[in-house]
Formats: sequence, structure tokens, C-alpha cells
Amino acid sequence: MLTRISVLVGLLALITSTVVPPASARPLSGGLSQPVHALADAVRETVWVDIGLDGDRDGVRDRVAADIVRPQTTARVPVIMDASPYYSCCGRGNESELKTYDANGRPVGFPLFYDNYFVPRGYSVVLVDLAGGKPVQATWSTGAVGMIGKSYDGTVANGVAATGVEGLRTIVPIGAISSWYDYYRGDGVPFRRSGPSGLASRVEGGGRADCGHAKTALDQGTKANGDFTPMWAERNHVPDASKVKASVFVVHGLGDVNVIDTEPMADVERAPDTWATDEVWPPATKLTSVRPQPGTTAGLGKLAATPAAAGKTEQLTDNGRANEFSRALQPNTSLPSRVLFTTGSLSRELRLSGTG
Repeated sequence: MLTRISVLVGLLALITSTVVPPASARPLSGGLSQPVHALADAVRETVWVDIGLDGDRDGVRDRVAADIVRPQTTARVPVIMDASPYYSCCGRGNESELKTYDANGRPVGFPLFYDNYFVPRGYSVVLVDLAGGKPVQATWSTGAVGMIGKSYDGTVANGVAATGVEGLRTIVPIGAISSWYDYYRGDGVPFRRSGPSGLASRVEGGGRADCGHAKTALDQGTKANGDFTPMWAERNHVPDASKVKASVFVVHGLGDVNVIDTEPMADVERAPDTWATDEVWPPATKLTSVRPQPGTTAGLGKLAATPAAAGKTEQLTDNGRANEFSRALQPNTSLPSRVLFTTGSLSRELRLSGTG
């Protein structure tokens, strides 16, 4: 992750090395920029950036590809950037879209909607691969860059912004991570079946032997006992939040431990385009405690208002392979790899809000 952030900082330095005002302002209507360029006429190109590192230890410095689509104009344009490790393995969006190229290697298909929307409005879109000679300067750029992306992509945007790099004007992290420890270790408890090395293997399409040393270092530094180690500290962007110069527009759910909770709890769309802001959500609730109790069948316990009798226990042996989806399909089955506590059938509708 740190290597990838350094790659992006270097690439931003290239893009922002020649910073000048835009040659012409983009037309606005209702506060929004309007399409004035034809996407069909856009300039499409791929540049390779020497990152100065040899991650696979083959004696050759690594390069990363940056695919660019930008308006056909002599004016300098700002950049919308999405850096991702998933362009070659897993794709982006609900349809798992991949980048596509024509017979000459020219990028013609970009995932998601960023090129369709932003290029006609006078922005370039740069999709940067995060897996792998000559540095290039983006003389067509104004030097202003905004980074956007979901999940890992947004996490990269968080990390780059936390370096305080010049030229990064805004970031839009969508469902992104601020601390990798919080992502993998809920309150110190390992709750994901694989650690960072497992994610690396997935991105590599099953695992590259020449990257084995890097995954070994990840495994050694992210201990299974849940301890916060220097490896996790290096992947925690929160302590560097004060370095962020870019504006930040966070798109996120409510379950993340990094969500700011001093704002109104919810914006609710009660009818099409009719929104209401609620300081407290859900309304008209009361705090209720339910406590686990052993049931009559091993592994199938109960939830009740009264506490269990002293000395009562349940036990499980997690096999590390069963997932929550298969287990959810067996709510009345005793499984050695889980203990299930349930209220049983309810007599009326009930809304639950909170965290177990």
C-alpha cells in the first residue's frame, strides 16, 4: 500500500509539474459544468511511468500504466484520476468492467461513467494501474487533480491526500478505508478470512511467485493474534490527516468505524426527490438489552431479556472456510463451526438498530 501511494505521489508530481491556469473556463449552468466536447473526438493514450522501485526483484525498475482520455482541445484541462489494482483482475462497478484496448493498444473502453461524464465537460480522466520507462510530463494538464474511487481505489485517494502532495485539489473516497487495521481487525479481533496478502494474491490473479517476498512480509507484519504492529501503523492514514490539503467529499455507509458521528444521523428520501434530515434515526426507539442463553440443542441458543444462569457455556470450532451466506441458509441447523443465538419467531414487526 505504501509503495502504491508513493507511485501516485510521483505520478501527481509529473502531472502537476507544469501548473498554469486553464485557457478557458468551462461553461456552467445551475452551478454544474456543461458538455461542450465530443467524447468520440477525445484523445486516448497510455503512458508508462517509471516508479523507481523494483518490487518483484527482477533487476528492472517497475513501471505502471496510466490510461488517459481527454478532450480534443488546445486548452489545458484538469484531471479526474481513479487509481486501482482491479483493472486487470476483477474489474470495477456492478458489472466488473475492465479497461479495453484496440489493436494498436489504444485505450477505448473505460469502466464506470467517469469518461462519459467528465470528458465532454472539459476534464481528462486518468485510470492508473497499481500493478506492474520513461517519465512523461502532462503538458495538457492544468495541474489540478481530483482523485475518486470506491473501496481500494478510494483508500488510495485517502493515502495520497494524507501525504499533502501538491496539486491534489480534491478527493472523493467512496466506501474507502482510513486504517487497514480497522478493516481487518474489528476491535482487535481478526474477522476476515484472509489478510492483506490474500487480497494481494487475488489482485495478482491467484498469486505471482515473484511477489512472494512482499506477501511474506505482510504475513509476518500482520499477526493473526490481532496485535497492532508497525506494519499496520504504516497503513494507517489517520495520524496524517492534518497534512491533507485537498477538499474531501466522503461517500460512505454507517457501519465503518471511521464515520464521523457528530452530524445528523440520516438523510431520508421519503418520496421521489423529497428529503428530510433526521437528527436521530430511527425515531421513537427504546434501548433494549437481550442476552444469549444456551438452548436445548448444542450450538442453537436463545436471546432473552433475562441473563443466563451462571456457569452455562456454548462452544464452537471455527473451520475458517464456512461463510455467513451458507450458514444463514441453515438457521435451525446445529453446526460445530458456529453458535447461533436467536429470539425465535416474533409476534409482530420489529426494527433493530445498533451493533452487536
